[in-house]
Amino acid sequence: MKKSTKQIKIYETKTGNRPFSKWLKKLKDQEAVNRIRKRILNAAEGYFGDHRNLPGGLIELKFRAGWRVYLADFDYVCIILLLCGGDKNTAKGQQADIEQAYAYLNDFMDGELYEKDK
Repeated sequence: MKKSTKQIKIYETKTGNRPFSKWLKKLKDQEAVNRIRKRILNAAEGYFGDHRNLPGGLIELKFRAGWRVYLADFDYVCIILLLCGGDKNTAKGQQADIEQAYAYLNDFMDGELYEKDK
């Protein structure tokens, strides 16, 4: 039985910054961008592929090239929230990307942005 499709939302800071969109635009490989977009659409259908469930509701989509997409899957409001992306092979490091994703998720859950979506 196919799951219902969830709405995809891109996290936006209070200042209007969209970290995920900014990260995706930096990728030069259009084929990679297309693969990432396809995986996000699959996640909205309930098919996450290679991923890791992190504590606190954070999900890390993993790609062979080292890219990571961080999102939250809210069952109770039928949305997938795209938080940010990263590359485990950068100097900044994967752990820093995860910590940033948690900060964005907490901001979303605590802030006015979450209230608007209810």
